Amino acid sequence: MKEDISLGELLLEILRFLRRNILILSVALVIGALLGSILENNRASRYESDLVLCSDLVENDRLKEILGELSRAVIDRNYDYLSQLSGMDASELSKLKSLDVKVIARAKDFEQYMDNRINNCVQLTCSTEDPALLPTLEALCMKIVADNSLVSKLYENKMAVLSTASGRLEEDIQLLRESRKKYLNDATAEAPSEDTQGDLNEAYELKADYDQRLGRLVEAYVAKSFNDQVRATQEVAKQGVMFAFLFLGLAAAFAFFRELKL
Repeated sequence: MKEDISLGELLLEILRFLRRNILILSVALVIGALLGSILENNRASRYESDLVLCSDLVENDRLKEILGELSRAVIDRNYDYLSQLSGMDASELSKLKSLDVKVIARAKDFEQYMDNRINNCVQLTCSTEDPALLPTLEALCMKIVADNSLVSKLYENKMAVLSTASGRLEEDIQLLRESRKKYLNDATAEAPSEDTQGDLNEAYELKADYDQRLGRLVEAYVAKSFNDQVRATQEVAKQGVMFAFLFLGLAAAFAFFRELKL
């Protein structure tokens, strides 16, 4: 019975095989690398960027759902639908290759973009052949959120609540000012017994807070724009290495079976 080959003998046989076929393996390696590089250079460049979109009206899961239709349209290459939404030519929009939407928590990498008063944010990652399309896509995301029926209703309700509260505080301020004026200038029994300056200051602060919230109330806002950081994703070396190993494997298989026949 033939003894099993040892590891040392196996390595020696492999080295002999490589030495006998070094020429064909080297040629295959070079051809594969060159072919991979040529194919990659002929392919359109890809660019990738992230958008962080937030809202204080809807939760992040709902925000992801609202933008999901846009993401599916890009992934499914439904450029006619995108053209209707944006008013752009479908051939230009065909340069959009992917759009991924995911909910983000208060992750450390995004704390610089996310408002302290809010947690409801999503991250959209887009891959495109033309980075000039990114501002259009960003505006389209904002439009889709603003036009959503639920978001519009919540926006109107929130605006009404804040406006009503601000109006009532304005009335309270007028009454408190009149009361304090009487306290300071009227010595009759009808004058207030206490100074209302503290209440007046509190009313001013509350109204300023409501007015500020009214001023910044929006359906959604961009915490990080697509244009803040655009990454080129074309990798010539990666494609070249892949083809180099492919051709090397084919050449090794050819050499092995050729030696078996011999």
